[in-house]
Amino acid sequence: MQVSNQGSICMFTPDSETEKAWMKEVFEIEAWQWSGGSLAVDHRMSHDLIEVMQDEGLSVKVIV
Repeated sequence: MQVSNQGSICMFTPDSETEKAWMKEVFEIEAWQWSGGSLAVDHRMSHDLIEVMQDEGLSVKVIV
């Protein structure tokens, strides 16, 4: 999973279809939250999401 800080939002980009499917299963995601292949998340929630992903064993690479 790659996470890039875009200021007021962070873009979560799954590295595989498995990661994308995991995100859709675990989080309630609306279609409008996707931009291309990335999930747009309010920056205030990104730390919590990263923590959940790491707790689940996903590899998360944060790009500043």
